[in-house]
Order: sequence, then C-alpha cells, then structure tokens
Amino acid sequence: MIRGLGTDIVEIKRIEKAMAKEGFLEKVFNPEEIEYIKDNPLRCAGLFCAKEAVAKATGLGLSKTGIKNIHISHTKEGQPVVTVENCNYEFLLSISHSENYATATAICLLKD
Repeated sequence: MIRGLGTDIVEIKRIEKAMAKEGFLEKVFNPEEIEYIKDNPLRCAGLFCAKEAVAKATGLGLSKTGIKNIHISHTKEGQPVVTVENCNYEFLLSISHSENYATATAICLLKD
C-alpha cells in the first residue's frame, strides 16, 4: 500500500555553491554517499533531491526524518536504493538530471 509520494527539484548551480562551503557534504551525506559523489555536482544534486523526495514521501519531512538518516545507494546496475534509519517503510526512487537541474521522485510503501 502506498503511504506517500514525494518529489524534489534543485538547480545544479545551487548545489555547486553549497559544495564549496566547508562541512556541507558531511552535514548532509554519509561517507559512502560522499565517496559516490566524488566532487561531482550532478551526483550531489541528485542525491540531495532524493533525500528531500524521500522525506516528503514519508509525510514527516526532513525535520522529523533527519537528512543523514536517509541513505541513498545504488545497485550494481545503477538503480537507486533507499534505506531510512528507524523506519518501517520501503521506497521506490527515481533520480534524474539535466545540465541545469536535478530531480527525484520517491514513493513510500507500507511494508506488509
């Protein structure tokens, strides 16, 4: 059963500016995510959007979910996978970007 749907979009330039600030990556991402990003603004923007979309899909928002509690990884085929600490939901996630924008959509599912 679907619990919620979340989507987010961000300008790549905004994320590039944020990445230049000391501590931004560590504040938002876990070490595995930072390794995946590798100073790539497109990847960073995609993961940022994904976390925002997941928080919206839960209906709780980032203040209650906590951005660092949302973990985004990828299968070997490149499909994004979501894990949220202390959460009993499953997620479907899609991330995309163009030259100027990144977007993500998340569907939150109740576990059986």
